[in-house]
Amino acid sequence: MVQSSATVLKSRWAVEVEGNNATILRLETFLAECLLNATDTFISRLREVPVVRSQLWDKISDTDLVSQLAQSELALLQGLTKLAGGASPLNVGTVFELGDAETIIRQTRQSLNSVYVLSTTSDTPAVFHQRMNAVRHHDALAGAAIELSGQPDWIKTYKAVEYLEEYYGGEKQLFAAFPNKKAALKRIKRTSQSVRHRARAFASINRPYKLEDAENFLQVLLKDIVAGIASPVLITGPIYAIPRREYPPDQVIGLKPLILVNGEKSEVAFVGDTLTAA
Repeated sequence: MVQSSATVLKSRWAVEVEGNNATILRLETFLAECLLNATDTFISRLREVPVVRSQLWDKISDTDLVSQLAQSELALLQGLTKLAGGASPLNVGTVFELGDAETIIRQTRQSLNSVYVLSTTSDTPAVFHQRMNAVRHHDALAGAAIELSGQPDWIKTYKAVEYLEEYYGGEKQLFAAFPNKKAALKRIKRTSQSVRHRARAFASINRPYKLEDAENFLQVLLKDIVAGIASPVLITGPIYAIPRREYPPDQVIGLKPLILVNGEKSEVAFVGDTLTAA
């Protein structure tokens, strides 16, 4: 429940989030319960278009960079939420630049960047906020979360292990911190090396790890690590609120790419435009 005294957050940039409506609404509500700082990431609506926003991007003028930062931010959030289970796909779409009154100054369509956000979760907003704060103060843990954010991939799995080693100061230190998981971590690393270097005839190993099992193992391990450093936060209600504004019917929102027959140039059109063949 948003407090009536909450300060409404605004930002210069808003990046469209495309995908399953139920998943977007769940993430929008989830983040809204954790708005304790002016620079917190949030999802609001431009008329009916869901957009991800942050004041941290306000000083940037390059729309490509804004899109990349939005992708990275969603990947980090997804990496945290995916610790609990499955995911459904979301995409980054149109980039909007907004004025002081939430009016749209310009909008630019970027190429799609696929990320995945958990469709169901058992975490409370307080737990989510604790994890988010913890990884934001440790680049290596944030890196591990991002590597584990998408579809299972052995290269990303190996990089996730490297980030965990970086956090603890090396492979030996990671093994020392989790002696009962040392054997599994070694098998995961050796399996990933075997898969990554098959073209160079890297020696195969006995009892190789399955990719999905390796990812699940690392997600549980990362969850335990973050839980060990996360500071408890009592959330009685958000301090900040997301903006809500009604847009006039004649202000069209959203750009979609055109598929051109000649394929020689890239163009975009507003949703609902009438297109005439040249």
